[in-house]
Amino acid sequence: AALPAQTACGTGSEVLLQAFNWESCREPGGWWNRLSAEAGDFAKAGFTAVWLPPCTDSVSPEGYLPQDLYNLDSKFGSTTELKALVGQLRGLGMLPVADAVLNHRCASGRDERGAWNQFGGRLDWDAHAIVSDDPNFSGRGGRSSGENFHAAPNIDHGQDFVKRDLSEWLLWLKEEVGFQGLRMDYVKGFAGHHVGDYVRSTEPAFSAGLPVERLQEHFGPRAARGLDRQRGSCCRERGSCRLLLH
Repeated sequence: AALPAQTACGTGSEVLLQAFNWESCREPGGWWNRLSAEAGDFAKAGFTAVWLPPCTDSVSPEGYLPQDLYNLDSKFGSTTELKALVGQLRGLGMLPVADAVLNHRCASGRDERGAWNQFGGRLDWDAHAIVSDDPNFSGRGGRSSGENFHAAPNIDHGQDFVKRDLSEWLLWLKEEVGFQGLRMDYVKGFAGHHVGDYVRSTEPAFSAGLPVERLQEHFGPRAARGLDRQRGSCCRERGSCRLLLH
């Protein structure tokens, strides 16, 4: 079915399904295969967008500690199964939404001082990709523009090579894998103008970040204003307006 014309904030009438939970990575037979078996029911129920969990190689099975961004074999299933699912959702007239963890990335090796800041895979960054005020990973980039996440190296989005590499990766998810929507995790970790840059560089049909209200309540007005300035390029994720698949 043909999808309606959309901006990065969608049509305004999306019905978004959060198609996973914290245990989905442990699904016998693989989560992508389960969703594929139920995709027709999602469409019949009236869902117009399906938010999938982070699909990359990850230190944590749930996907929120990404490592090799171009490796899409995960605890949810294989690259082939993911692409088949994304194509199926599109064929049923639903927007497949990628969950992109941009704030942080796990290294695959240590430097000469023992700090985990050497990255592997296609994006083989070093300590210059990590913010300098992250106390755990000896970063050599600039200072963070948001709240640090202490379980993994916080990425410096002010570095030109980081912005270029992540923008190209997001575009690859769109053009090579088939994702049409974008949900960005932990946007309190970097400034709102970076969020806007990623959305504008990849032009997803739909994009969302954390709710401004939650940012204001828990992390103060600075974080809330950062995302709010991107109004028109990125929507606010509201937990009351989505359904969770168990």
